[in-house]
Amino acid sequence: MLLFGGLIVAVYVRLGAIDAEETLLQRMVFISRVATVFCLASFYLFDLYDFVVIHDRRELVLRLMQALGLAWVLWR
Repeated sequence: MLLFGGLIVAVYVRLGAIDAEETLLQRMVFISRVATVFCLASFYLFDLYDFVVIHDRRELVLRLMQALGLAWVLWR
């Protein structure tokens, strides 16, 4: 929810308070949902939900960067 909400807020801040059409708003929500799914899938792929990984700070940062990089590559 934080990732999805953050994407919606970021787009709203970037575009400002525009009188957008309903189709633009629906597209924004759809794209935010797809980006959230990509990020969550890459987090799962790199075992970021494993408690053993969370305790090792260096391994956590490495896997987090790999997961976000994969999500970015898949998104593009």
